[in-house]
Amino acid sequence: MNCETVRVQSGLLAELGSLVDFSRFSRVALIHDDKLADVAARICENIAPKPATLILQGGESIKTVAGAERCWKFFLGAELDRESLVLVLGGGSVCDLAGFAADTYQRGVAVVYIPSTLLAQADAAIGGKTALNFGGIKNCLGTFRQPLLVLCDTDLLSTLSPREQRSGFSEIVKIAIMRDVALFQEIESASDVMSAVHAGALRRAVQLKLDIVACDEREAGVRRFLNYGHTFGHALEALAIENNTDLLHGEAVAWGMLAEAYLAQQLGLLGPAEFSRISAVIKRFELLPNREPIWSFGQVLQKISHDKKRRGSLLDWAIPQAIGRGVVRSDVSPEVVEMAYQSTKADRIHHAQSV
Repeated sequence: MNCETVRVQSGLLAELGSLVDFSRFSRVALIHDDKLADVAARICENIAPKPATLILQGGESIKTVAGAERCWKFFLGAELDRESLVLVLGGGSVCDLAGFAADTYQRGVAVVYIPSTLLAQADAAIGGKTALNFGGIKNCLGTFRQPLLVLCDTDLLSTLSPREQRSGFSEIVKIAIMRDVALFQEIESASDVMSAVHAGALRRAVQLKLDIVACDEREAGVRRFLNYGHTFGHALEALAIENNTDLLHGEAVAWGMLAEAYLAQQLGLLGPAEFSRISAVIKRFELLPNREPIWSFGQVLQKISHDKKRRGSLLDWAIPQAIGRGVVRSDVSPEVVEMAYQSTKADRIHHAQSV
């Protein structure tokens, strides 16, 4: 995956016919989010014969084996073969599910992602990961397979609610903290989320991730830095799914970033000034969920203990040692983890009471 297979600009949907040679494929199918019917209709107008279409409801709840089975049955009904193409239009959950189904159908058919959310454009559709949730564990099942093309049409971002914009922005903040001090400084000076995105933060975040994936596709080295915020974040998401609690991925990651920055500070890696800068950005852009935390540390730890980054009795924590420079540590005691969670929990209670 490189800059030629990922495009970030406005107006890409209008160029779809010139960007993808549909005549190469035996059949074309489209899977799309139910909120994007108008966009899907425009896409279908440029493809002949009209592709078979499957409509999915977005959200983490669709990322199940049953959800994948629905996609597989759709592929069979549409008579897709190994020479077929699957277009995927939607946010991170739709991309995760449809990508997994396409990769496991007949050992893999080609995929083109058209991510519709900031979260998907900045992160979920970039890098070749697919995923399902299973056994109460976030992203327990998944594959690595690079898509044929990723078209990040920034015009689609205008359809997002402010809350969805903030959720996606968490992933841009994450990669800035771990890899690019200059990008973090640009974020600090931005007036709001979308002004930062349109000023180049999205394009820079995508390029940073492409550079990382190019040298570490399967997360054996530097790609592990991108898990910052996700150890706590995925645990919170798993609990939210189980309890039918409204929590977006980027909100969980923001909560995780704050907790894991506390953790880095407790380990003596992150200085108080840089911790304050990270905390200030997370809070100024309102990336945290606007609710008091409801889960005990015991509940969170139970989910963390099943994290896919676990190696035997050790768990890898991707944490900042400075803004723009990450590190992975596995020598983190449960006591330090609890201190980080409780500190963040107290911070969230104060924040929720003050808004």
